[in-house]
Amino acid sequence: MRVYIPVTIADVERRRTDGFWTISERRAWAVNQLLAKALPDEDDEGREYVASLTAASASPAQLAIAADLPTSMLGDEGVGGDVQVSGPIADNLVACLLRLDPADDESLLWFAPSELDALLNL
Repeated sequence: MRVYIPVTIADVERRRTDGFWTISERRAWAVNQLLAKALPDEDDEGREYVASLTAASASPAQLAIAADLPTSMLGDEGVGGDVQVSGPIADNLVACLLRLDPADDESLLWFAPSELDALLNL
């Protein structure tokens, strides 16, 4: 399941050191049935955008990763598409990195996982 996970600068530094993402238990957002119920007028693409924007907005660093995680890594689901996530996430599960656009807090900048340094240098 595609999950949008808010990350911190400390998470990024651990990724640089460890070579994988170490995610402490936290709330993330997924395009699941609960989000579909919460946003009935949106299509899947619109729901993905809402989930990714919400995740980046929830990060103090305004950063998020989009990862394709097995359901075994997901905990309880909330009413708005939020899920609990924790554990190590290998780079091959990360689809992209996201950052709120500093010029427009309702827009996201997209980065490939290999562009981690570019993401931080904005």
